[in-house]
Amino acid sequence: ADPELFRHYNDIVKEPLNALDIAKEGGRPLLDKVARSAFFRDVTEAGRKFKESMLDAVLDNTSPTYQRLKGVIPDLDERRVVDQVQFCLPGFSHPCNESGEYFIADMALLKYDQNGDLIDMIIIETKMNQGTTLTTGQTIAKNNSDSRFALRSPNQLVDSDNIALPNEGLLQGNDIKSSLFVKIYGDGNGNFLDIE
Repeated sequence: ADPELFRHYNDIVKEPLNALDIAKEGGRPLLDKVARSAFFRDVTEAGRKFKESMLDAVLDNTSPTYQRLKGVIPDLDERRVVDQVQFCLPGFSHPCNESGEYFIADMALLKYDQNGDLIDMIIIETKMNQGTTLTTGQTIAKNNSDSRFALRSPNQLVDSDNIALPNEGLLQGNDIKSSLFVKIYGDGNGNFLDIE
């Protein structure tokens, strides 16, 4: 066995966020494959954890994230939060199953009137840092944030606090008016930084 290859491999395992640089240094195709796999796995996991922590923060009206968001969304305390909801992009209707026809919102903040009728939603995406780009679908949704989006997800009966939504909840195929698209981003280390 090649001790230099083994050293680089161990470095990749120990420092997956630097995996691509380590692989370049090692200069072998096998290292590149290992590095990309380790890097992707760890970045994906870090993104998932950040998304979960931001959901928790949006559900906690004492958190700095909630307070900052309230500065942009004055009626935040009147909204219900649902997460990981799939919507058809403008111009597509349910079932919108093909790639490029839908996107997944990290969160949707729903506002209801006193009769339990849905007025609108605000779409929220979370990114680990400000420079992380939106997906193509998220960009289309952002550029059409004042549109209506058909619910692609199965019926959503409860919110993220597991409390029943008014009336029948969100029904698959129904159009929901969007009024705003917000990006919550972190500092790259899993901590909330700001919104845009």
